[in-house]
Amino acid sequence: MERRCLNLNKVRFLGDKKVYLFFNHDEALLCWYNEKKHSGIDNYFLITIDNHLDLTELDDETKEALKIFLDSDNNDIFTLREIIETKFRSTNSNFIFGAMELGIVNDALILSPDDSNLRREHYEDMRGIEHHIYYSSSIISLWYPKGSGILNNGYPKENRAIQERIKTSNLIVDIDLDYFTYYKDDKMHVLSLDNFDHIFRKTHYVSIYDLLERAKVITMALEPQFCGGIKNCSKILQLLANKYLNEFS
Repeated sequence: MERRCLNLNKVRFLGDKKVYLFFNHDEALLCWYNEKKHSGIDNYFLITIDNHLDLTELDDETKEALKIFLDSDNNDIFTLREIIETKFRSTNSNFIFGAMELGIVNDALILSPDDSNLRREHYEDMRGIEHHIYYSSSIISLWYPKGSGILNNGYPKENRAIQERIKTSNLIVDIDLDYFTYYKDDKMHVLSLDNFDHIFRKTHYVSIYDLLERAKVITMALEPQFCGGIKNCSKILQLLANKYLNEFS
């Protein structure tokens, strides 16, 4: 397996909010583990915004390596990086199940247009703990004004469990920049400004800013290889940093 060189990077550009920035989405696991070690918070609820589901199953050898790491006295960030670099798939799609195996993330809500057969409703880790995985097709769909959105107060009572979990949990909000792209004419393109405005609009309903304000951890995967190159990636990051994410601090 090809070895990658991963890093743990963080930067503050949203007032007092700490935002981790990295190229490869698997690096999110390093950031989340670092936060767990320093904050003492276990069992974050993950909200991840991504064009892909990133739910590739871990093989038995990798699960065993994570178990040994978790039970070892040598469970520092560098040892975890070694496991990710040498045993995780290079597709950047193992980090969610990896976080569940390490007891960092309990359950997850995936906001993605991807409707592939990777969808899973549950995941049982090596300790026999069951994790729930929820889905919504987009950020906007969380707050459909007619009551069908998960975070809308009109959401059916029998399905309110996910709403309560989000309201009462320690949140990780994780963003992959490729969410803000689309494929056309054999190329990846950045969404229009109108689409960005629609996603980040503020209304009398709750919005993405409510989740960002409540998040204990914010991580952002640049992933230029899935955005159509570094130029698209830079354009999206600049828009988010200067036009949208500075709306809160």
